[in-house]
Amino acid sequence: PSGLGPFLNIDPNTYTWVAHGLSGDWDHELAGGDWDQENVDDRQEAPKQVYFLIHHMTMEKVPEEVLRPSARFTVEVLSKQLPDLRKEEAVRQLKTASPLVISIALGLPIPEIHWPISGPRRLVSELRWPIPGPRRPVSEPHRPMSGPCGPISEPCHSIPEPCRGNWPRQHSFHKASTSRFLERQNYNIPAGHHKLNQSQDRAVRSALQKQFTVIQGPPGTGKTVVGFHIVYWFHRSNQEQMPTDSSPSGEEQLGGPCVLYCGPSNKSVDVLGGLLLRRKTEMKPLRVYGEQAEATEFPLPGVSNRSLFGKTSQEGRPNQSLRSITLHHRIRQAPNPYAAEIRKFDAQLREGKIFSKEDLRVYRRVLGKARKHELERHSVILCTCSCAASKSLKILNVRQILIDEAGMATEPETLIPLVCFSKTVEKVVLLGDHKQLRPVVKSEQLQSLGMDRSLFERYHRDAIMLDTQYRMHKDICSFPSVEFYGGKLKTWSDLRRLPSILGHTGKPSCSVIFGSVQGHEQKLLVSTEDGNENSRANPEEVTQVVRIIKQLTLDRTVDPKDIAVLTPYNAQAAAISRGLMQRGVTGVTVTSITKSQGSEWRYVIVSTVRTCPRSDVDQRPTKSWLKKFLGFVVDPHQVNVAITRAQEALCIIGDHLLLRCCPLWHRLLDFCEAQHSLVSAEKCDNPTPNPAEVRVAASEIYTRTSGASKAWLQNLL
Repeated sequence: PSGLGPFLNIDPNTYTWVAHGLSGDWDHELAGGDWDQENVDDRQEAPKQVYFLIHHMTMEKVPEEVLRPSARFTVEVLSKQLPDLRKEEAVRQLKTASPLVISIALGLPIPEIHWPISGPRRLVSELRWPIPGPRRPVSEPHRPMSGPCGPISEPCHSIPEPCRGNWPRQHSFHKASTSRFLERQNYNIPAGHHKLNQSQDRAVRSALQKQFTVIQGPPGTGKTVVGFHIVYWFHRSNQEQMPTDSSPSGEEQLGGPCVLYCGPSNKSVDVLGGLLLRRKTEMKPLRVYGEQAEATEFPLPGVSNRSLFGKTSQEGRPNQSLRSITLHHRIRQAPNPYAAEIRKFDAQLREGKIFSKEDLRVYRRVLGKARKHELERHSVILCTCSCAASKSLKILNVRQILIDEAGMATEPETLIPLVCFSKTVEKVVLLGDHKQLRPVVKSEQLQSLGMDRSLFERYHRDAIMLDTQYRMHKDICSFPSVEFYGGKLKTWSDLRRLPSILGHTGKPSCSVIFGSVQGHEQKLLVSTEDGNENSRANPEEVTQVVRIIKQLTLDRTVDPKDIAVLTPYNAQAAAISRGLMQRGVTGVTVTSITKSQGSEWRYVIVSTVRTCPRSDVDQRPTKSWLKKFLGFVVDPHQVNVAITRAQEALCIIGDHLLLRCCPLWHRLLDFCEAQHSLVSAEKCDNPTPNPAEVRVAASEIYTRTSGASKAWLQNLL
């Protein structure tokens, strides 16, 4: 219509103006005071008034229709995700946390508790802590402040006594249990499957002895195994706290001290869950998932079962191998007294019954009682850092907190379990490796503020490093040991790997081989489970990777499930997957580098993707040039992860002339050149292996495994 003015020639009833805005703060108490999904129904009934602040747009002229008093708008509310709300709450509540947690968060000196074999011992409640003041470097010793008349001691206060309900005071625990465990020569678990090395024993001892321990686990060093042993000995210590006399009624003692094992992702926690399955009767582990993960198996009105907190759908789904120790399965099974009622509701929901708000309230109360029943009867709780803030877990008497893959968690994420259980926690252990993947922070502003630096990385100078790896062939370990770990990472002396069947005509067996190919880049928009993203592919590298895998799997020489292809770009991963499918190869893992941490395969092929015309190569590149032409490929954390997943052979495909512009890749290429394993990609082949070398290696392995029945090994002999 002409009445809309010269700039508008559309019907105002169909006009849409898109603007970006931010909601203002609103009273948390008005919303029920708890940001947990478990209170969602109560929050929905609370009155809310929210102010929207519209951001100024880069527009020459705001459409006049928008400015008319009668204009109507549709507001789409994008809620903050629950993990982000919990991070913010943890930071807000830090000021009320215990001195131990405050000291860890602010980098203040942490009083050490030493347990001599003889002599007087001090209770935890007798220790005195400095009130948090100006932050000092972690490694700097605690010094008194100076005044005009000499040194002035900082004001101190006692640690508040933890809330323990009916449980006895900790005197007997620290005086007898902990000191007795410290007298041990080693910390192998009785009748266990693992024998700890010296650095692993040292790490377990430190966790038992100190209130705050940081353990660095480079690739293949058994970090999770160490975590398992620490959990075991913490559990033993907690069990010795429990009253030896039974209750007058003969009932089971409930709500005793427990261990909380967390991680930034479900994968980081589930690995330990698998180890605990073998000792579930003794250690009573319980895997707790968030409500959205639970809803993928047991849908609940008002709770989304879509991709968990922006993670991939696989990451959001509960691990089926842990069903026997998973909370939302146990509350639906005997002997839980509420199981029948919960199963009845589930059945009605599947039949499509519509529930009233009162029905949902009743059901949630039953769920709460059922969860409480299980939590009171378990001693080791496993969940993500975010899930630790769940309302149902608040009843726990957590004495020790372990956070695995702590190098991948932001500081606020790490603080969630520490702040939530600060009134009862006595020991905190961080396990991780700041040399591998860091926290994912996409905002450049937050990166500049240091948000992509984990709490683990801040304390890495105080970490105990596990120094023996059991995964990689010693030749694969050589470069990352020197490049990332100061030459301190060594290979277990008894580790034997079969000779690599990858090589070239000049060297038939190469544990590490680099195949050079230039190719050309394609910029593509790919659809992932996290949404659409701009990505890159290199068809020539795809061709070489598919050819090499086809040769490896010919006549089942190598089982496809023992091969992985890693690449920084999802578009390249998709192209390689299509190429393998077209060649009839199935079972090979093709994934991004960031999703491979914690995994290992016999053979790993890395496709670096990036390339450019030779005229664009800059031998003295700036950081901006490296970012433009190499992108993720120059990230040392991703490089470290990529080249440390292989057990027997690592093959890297890329443009070696471009990669040499990056100092890290220059050193890696020099290493390959010195090993006579830098060749054109077309020459990366599967030459006939030397029978004598194979027989010698197979004989050693067969001997060291005490002649175990392995048909494939006997055939080699």
